[in-house]
Formats: sequence, C-alpha cells, structure tokens
Amino acid sequence: MKSRKKCSFDSLIGLIEILQILASSDEVKELNKEDTRIKWFLNDKIRMGTIYDYIHENYDKKPNVNEIAKIVSLSTPAFCRYFKKQTNMTFTDFVNNYRINQAKYFC
Repeated sequence: MKSRKKCSFDSLIGLIEILQILASSDEVKELNKEDTRIKWFLNDKIRMGTIYDYIHENYDKKPNVNEIAKIVSLSTPAFCRYFKKQTNMTFTDFVNNYRINQAKYFC
C-alpha cells in the first residue's frame, strides 16, 4: 500500500517538474490564432437573436420552450440555463414581460 502511494506521489512530482520545465520554456508555438471570445460572442448574439425573433413572432400565442430549445439546438434544460444566464430571467418571465411591454403600445 505504501509503495503504491509513493509511486502516485512520485508520478505527481514528475508531472509538476515537467509542467515547470514547460512553463519556463521560451519555445512557444501559438496553436490557435483566432480570438475564440469573439466567435463565442457572435454565436451568442446570433442565438439570442433567433430566440428574440421567436418570442416576437409567438408572444401572442403560447411560446413553447421545447420548440425554441430545438430551434437553437439545445436541450430544454440547457436552453433554460442558457436563457437565464443571458437575461437573468426565466423564459416564461421574459415572455410575460414582453407581453406587458407590447400591450403598452396597443393601449
């Protein structure tokens, strides 16, 4: 048992030594020159645009969270987490607020 723990500890020390050598090396090769933050931002912008369009076209009916999740290629739970992260509101709360704001224009 002790030799197994010692072996695991020695392996960890070896890994740390390798990482130290790599971290202090001047030999650097950039593997990805593209700024992925911009790509993710644009993807989020397109996805949220699709969601907003869907809400605008369906707010007077009953917008279906399963349907919009499928449209933006997410599972329903993933869509709900994504939407809440982007808007700080649940999909239902957002749609209800949108309906209230639209009603203001018609009154």
